[in-house]
Amino acid sequence: ALAAFRRAEVRFQELFGQGPMEDAALTTAGAVQLHLGVVLSDLGQVELALEHFRRAAEITDAQWADAPESYFALTARTLPRTTQAQALRDLGRAREGIPLIEELLLPVRRLAASDSGNAEIRYQLTVLLLELAKTREALGETAASRRAYREVVELTEAFAASTEHSFVIDSRVRALLALDRRSEAAEPAQRLLAQGWTPQGFAELCRRHGIEAPAVASR
Repeated sequence: ALAAFRRAEVRFQELFGQGPMEDAALTTAGAVQLHLGVVLSDLGQVELALEHFRRAAEITDAQWADAPESYFALTARTLPRTTQAQALRDLGRAREGIPLIEELLLPVRRLAASDSGNAEIRYQLTVLLLELAKTREALGETAASRRAYREVVELTEAFAASTEHSFVIDSRVRALLALDRRSEAAEPAQRLLAQGWTPQGFAELCRRHGIEAPAVASR
């Protein structure tokens, strides 16, 4: 996977050198940088991963420079920043991640408040808040961390019984477990596990809290 993304990166660098790129190409170039960062992070090369997350953020910022707080801009700009914040936290530089999160937090909050039924923007807000909570926790700021986790729980309440918005439910479960509210997390967690849900160590997190996928009844 790493070699394939490296080849794609070289190709996009060549295209950048030829002049302005169309939106679709910029979107793909940003995604390549983001995925390179993820692969390198998984390999333990967090410093290198951080550089690729930064490049992804630079590309998406340039792509949406004319409307940086629009719906599509904010959904595109969130992940490159939260991955940077996570990498900084892993490197023991958690404090540097706070401005990256807070830069988008207010505009995403406003957008979520103006369109409360939009699951995607609600999810983007929970992603920012979860990373903020983890970063504050790493800094020993327990009260601020728990406030952010509680806000995630409140934001996802409307989707608690949903069978469609798995990413939002994932955020809810993570926040509930961080707040030691296992009994509330168990049912939605089992619902996701029954669907084979595994992103970002979800199944392992549930196992650590004694939550397993429900047994399949034999016929």
